[in-house]
Amino acid sequence: MSQDTTNQTIHLTIELLDMPYPIMRRIGISEAATLADLHRVIQIAMPFTNSHLHQFDVPAPMSKGSRKRPLITRYGTPDPDGWMDVEDENDTKLRDLVAKGVKSFIYIYDFGDNWEHAITIDATDPTTSEQGFAHLVEAQGRAPPDDCGGAPGFEAFVDAMTNAKHEDHADLANWYGQKTFNPANVPTKSIQAQLAKIKPKPKRKSPNK
Repeated sequence: MSQDTTNQTIHLTIELLDMPYPIMRRIGISEAATLADLHRVIQIAMPFTNSHLHQFDVPAPMSKGSRKRPLITRYGTPDPDGWMDVEDENDTKLRDLVAKGVKSFIYIYDFGDNWEHAITIDATDPTTSEQGFAHLVEAQGRAPPDDCGGAPGFEAFVDAMTNAKHEDHADLANWYGQKTFNPANVPTKSIQAQLAKIKPKPKRKSPNK
């Protein structure tokens, strides 16, 4: 486990883009969290099933007034075969991004459905949170189920699941495993309970040790 002696809280706003209604999570998370830790937190906070690939796209801070396109560094789980050309997400902490002046970045989950999240670094709280490594501050909008076909598929899913007379309602209810889907119903108690159990991933040992 990380041996960091400081543990300030960073407040993040996470918005799932191009949705038929607003889907947002505000979380507090330890500044010592790595991007790998943040991935786990987002999976719980939405929630998703953590059954697909993901990556973070972090832009380099630009000088004020610059018209150049920012350089993007991609973080994720490196693939030994080279398919995922990314920096190791276990090696970068949120405090590193703050120190570099990063204000916002992108998280993409499932390269098929392409769930793109805009993450904004709202503030750093100089006090240590008593709510654990990560906690939910606010939630809006129920997240889509995995494998529903991305933004267009989710919009069609919502239309059918919120209308019992829709011609696709029965088939989608059978696939989803529930008869209804309430876009406003976020399982906050379950999310908070699972986040309370999260701890930072132990540091991986060097292969030479």
